[in-house]
Amino acid sequence: MSKDFGSELAKKYKIKSIPRYMIVDKNGKFINTDAPRPSDPKLKELLKELL
Repeated sequence: MSKDFGSELAKKYKIKSIPRYMIVDKNGKFINTDAPRPSDPKLKELLKELL
């Protein structure tokens, strides 16, 4: 693993590469730390479920 991914945040959420898509609520709570890409139709469905 690159030293760039050695931060506490990267370790906690298992971030090993960029881009990494996450869904965060208005209070800063992580809802999904492995969200689909914005171009993926699955994202729209996931967001509908969360509403």
